[in-house]
Amino acid sequence: MKRLFSILLTLLMIMCFVACGDVTPETNLDDDTPTDTTPSVPETDDEEKIIINLPELPEPEGTDPFINLTELKIDELNRIKINSENKTMTAVRSFDDDDSYFVEYNYSYKFVDDKINVYLVLTKATDIETDELISVQDYCDRIKVNNEEYCRGDLEDYFSFYNMYVGTDEWSDIINDWRDAIEDWNEIYGTDFTVEEFIPENFDEILKRTLNADVLKNGTLEEQLDIKKTGRSCTTFCF
Repeated sequence: MKRLFSILLTLLMIMCFVACGDVTPETNLDDDTPTDTTPSVPETDDEEKIIINLPELPEPEGTDPFINLTELKIDELNRIKINSENKTMTAVRSFDDDDSYFVEYNYSYKFVDDKINVYLVLTKATDIETDELISVQDYCDRIKVNNEEYCRGDLEDYFSFYNMYVGTDEWSDIINDWRDAIEDWNEIYGTDFTVEEFIPENFDEILKRTLNADVLKNGTLEEQLDIKKTGRSCTTFCF
C-alpha cells in the first residue's frame, strides 16, 4: 500500500515539473466520505462494502499536449508511460528488465485562457498478489482479502512452530517462548487469547476473533478509505 502512494506522489511531482506552472488540485468526493482519521467499524460480520465512484473527466478539447510523447523518465527505475490514443498515464518501475505497473490514470485536457488544463483520475492499481493492474474498486476489495490471507498465514506459522515442539522433550524448554508468542499475537492484533485457548483445535475461532478485532478491521477500513478518497479525486494541472 505504501508503494502505491509513493508512486502516486512521484507521478504528481513529475507532472508538476513537466508542467512548469501552477498546480491546482481539485477534489470531487461525496459527502459521505469520512474525514475522521479513526474509521468506525461495524460490529457485525456483514460490513458495508466500500464503493468507489470515479469522477468523470471532461471531454478533451484542442490538441493533446502528449500526442508525440510516449514516456516521461523520472530516474533509472521509474518512468511514466503515456498512451495518447487511450488517454492513459501509467507509472512504471523496472526490476531486472521486467516492468511492474503500479498505478494508471485516465487523463483529459482542454485549453482555458491560453493555458492547457490536464485532468488526472486514478483508475487502476497493482494487485500485490499478481503484480497486474486492476481497477481501483477491485484493488479496494482486495485489501480486505489480502489482510485476511496474511492473518491466516501468520496463524498457520504460529501453529507450525507449536506442532513442531508440543509433546516432545523440548516442549518444556520452549513453553515460555510459546507464551511470549501468544502475547505478541495479542499485542499485534488486539486480542486477549490465553495459552489454553490458543491451540490448533481452535484455529477457526482464533482466526474469526482476530479478523473481527478492532485492530485489523480498523486498519483494513482505513486503507480502503484512503483508496476511496484517492480514486474519487480529480487533479488538475495548468500549464
